[in-house]
Amino acid sequence: MVRQSLPDRIGKDWQEVSRTLYCYPNNNEEDSFSSPYTRLVVEGKINGTTWYYPININREDICWVEDTPGISRDRCYVYDITIKRTGSTDPDTPISIKEVSVICNVIPWTEKEARDELF
Repeated sequence: MVRQSLPDRIGKDWQEVSRTLYCYPNNNEEDSFSSPYTRLVVEGKINGTTWYYPININREDICWVEDTPGISRDRCYVYDITIKRTGSTDPDTPISIKEVSVICNVIPWTEKEARDELF
């Protein structure tokens, strides 16, 4: 889990957050309790209520840009997400296109030179 808090500036201007997440491939045919899709979940509070924006990664419901759904090895999935309204009260229930605007790209994985800094 990666977490970053932003200042309470909802509705005043946009916030840009850039994060890199690493995960295992996941090309499940169906979303089930024992084998769920990989999701990116954005959490936020509006007037004291916690809202979740669970987005299935590379699936047909919001943003599918590749012939193979889900996460494949040797690829980067780049998402530009704009939250448009309140989301879900459940972090496991994917949201619809009404709550967010998503632009996504799948690009080949490229390795960088080894570095000594910690992530």
